[in-house]
Amino acid sequence: MPLPIMLFDESKLKPTFGYVFDRKWIHPHESIVSILWKLVRQNRIPGHMIAFQFAREVVDPYEGITVCETQLDIGELNKVLGIPAKMIRESLLPESLQRSSSPWLRHCRRCVKDGYHSVVHQLNRVGKCPVHGLELNDTCQECGKRTPYRLNASLLDSPYRCSHCRKPYSSCVPKLTASMPMSKLARRAITRVRLGSGARP
Repeated sequence: MPLPIMLFDESKLKPTFGYVFDRKWIHPHESIVSILWKLVRQNRIPGHMIAFQFAREVVDPYEGITVCETQLDIGELNKVLGIPAKMIRESLLPESLQRSSSPWLRHCRRCVKDGYHSVVHQLNRVGKCPVHGLELNDTCQECGKRTPYRLNASLLDSPYRCSHCRKPYSSCVPKLTASMPMSKLARRAITRVRLGSGARP
């Protein structure tokens, strides 16, 4: 069922009516990039508006910011998404793991097909998806290019797609509102890797 049409102020993301986001769409340890992709997809919001509003300081939305707590405005995300700050922090890697995480978007084709990207996928030491056992990719199978893991207009305007050629990372672009809850086995697998890495929120 499609969401109501949203009307937004040009400088601030504030809906005049209708739903902005449904927290039921979020799965355990989902990355903030994946969460914001859902916001963009369901409300047809341009990526530059997202990048501009959620940065702690004024930035060029096309350059974007590093995906970490010191760069993101947790309070603003909490207000707009309507989800607890703790859940937002779980979608980020702590500063202590920034150096051991990939500067490129890494994804599992099966997870992406389900409308999911985990913060765990960004850890360099994790070579395979904990849920599906597939090798994690950091290049597009169509154009061979890599996408920087930065909250910028280019990344946010390409939900579950390559930001260069716009081809889906999986066989299709997911239907977010029809996604199934994550199974208990999948939740355990992704949580085990998250906690074992020291990547606690």
